[in-house]
Amino acid sequence: MNPTQDANSGAAPQPVQPQQQYGPAPQQTAPQQPAQFNPMAVDPSDYYANGQKPGITIGVLSIVFFWIPLVAWILGGIALSKGSVNPTLKTLGIIGIIAGTLSFVYYLTL
Repeated sequence: MNPTQDANSGAAPQPVQPQQQYGPAPQQTAPQQPAQFNPMAVDPSDYYANGQKPGITIGVLSIVFFWIPLVAWILGGIALSKGSVNPTLKTLGIIGIIAGTLSFVYYLTL
């Protein structure tokens, strides 16, 4: 028996047709050049929208005012809450809270 013949009909098998694609055919586009960075085109409100620079300032102030525990706790808490955006803020907030707590314990021992 010839391997190209079907065992049941004796006729040669039909070639497999590729499956028909539904929908429009994909269009091929030419690769685009990357846009050049223009620092003058950056909107400053985009930078402050997620609280980056004011948040870092608050985190630093929580460390600077560690000798006033309540201020350090409040500012550190604000910086810590904004820490989901920037890990630096989380670090500054934790340091401010710990420094405020240490100064509070120091004031209790006086």
